[in-house]
Amino acid sequence: MSSSDLYRIYTSRGNYFVRLTHAGTRSQANTDAETDFLIFCNFNGALVSTPICNIEGVIVQQN
Repeated sequence: MSSSDLYRIYTSRGNYFVRLTHAGTRSQANTDAETDFLIFCNFNGALVSTPICNIEGVIVQQN
């Protein structure tokens, strides 16, 4: 396994890609930058997964 693994998931509703990154391999700044990029892509119409927020609207992260 590398520091990041990519999986393709086939479903009856479509195909998806999932990337899993092992804990401790990336800095908080790297995680924040990627989260911001995903939000930007989603806002501009790209079909990407978006971060999960808790009931207070704060993005859930675990490093």
